[in-house]
Amino acid sequence: MRVKFFPGFSVFDGGDGPAWVAPHAGPGFKFSDSRDDKTDVIAGLCCNKIGGKAIVSNASRIRDFGVDFNRAPPSQKDSFRMNSILKSGRIDQEAYYKYKRQYAWVAEDEDDHRQRLKLYRSFWREVGKSDTAVLIHTMYVTPKTCKSLIDIFSSGIDENVLKSSVEKVNRKYAAFFGKIKKDFTDYMVHNEKRSIEFVRRAPKGKVEKEFTYDLNTHMKIVGAKSVDGILPGIENYMKKVFPKVTIRQVFTGDKSHGLKNLSGDTKIIQTEVSIFLSQWYPDMASDIICEIVRGVI
Repeated sequence: MRVKFFPGFSVFDGGDGPAWVAPHAGPGFKFSDSRDDKTDVIAGLCCNKIGGKAIVSNASRIRDFGVDFNRAPPSQKDSFRMNSILKSGRIDQEAYYKYKRQYAWVAEDEDDHRQRLKLYRSFWREVGKSDTAVLIHTMYVTPKTCKSLIDIFSSGIDENVLKSSVEKVNRKYAAFFGKIKKDFTDYMVHNEKRSIEFVRRAPKGKVEKEFTYDLNTHMKIVGAKSVDGILPGIENYMKKVFPKVTIRQVFTGDKSHGLKNLSGDTKIIQTEVSIFLSQWYPDMASDIICEIVRGVI
């Protein structure tokens, strides 16, 4: 396999086939959930099985450390403004959360902004060389995501064909999904405990919005009256849940602004892969994704 190295990402060329894209595989720096862990592994396995090329980010998605390729480029003015706010330490977490949903970086000065924009364009130019782009993301195991082991959303793909392909793998792997349910549930409980303790340890007002938002959402889902009720609530809630491959069960792609850089003719498949599946059964996860992709392109 031929390897090409670029500032901010690497390309592993396995011949004809889709672009297997891991846009958030770069270093986390601040906290463990800052990167889409194991997406590089899944992209590499899929590339080996079907061909194509794996395009793997090695730039952090944290806005002051790198570039989030799945968001839109900010104006120079906006990137300077948010950078100043972050450096001051007086951060409105609500405003920063809104900024991150839309924009790909912050910048210190004109040269910094220009370099990040150049990197961003280079990344999407490489992805755009393929007719089909399969983006690999990580989905953390929480009450919000627990109905899905892999969540799929797409554009340029016939929805009925996609649905048929997903239904086929769900039938094929139903016994396996049932077998791993208990480990999946246990993993979720431990991960949720980790998140709760992370929020509790952080200084007041310093926790980024998405963490507190998620905990409040999880309380509502499992019917807990406080954060302490989430963990026992998960066990009861999961009695009614059978995780499987889903379509737009969790994510819709509404924040994937970077994909607007691709041609309207590009077929796009986005996969949110449960971190449990990619850590414990990466080969199986890549088999499932490859079967779905084969069924739609």
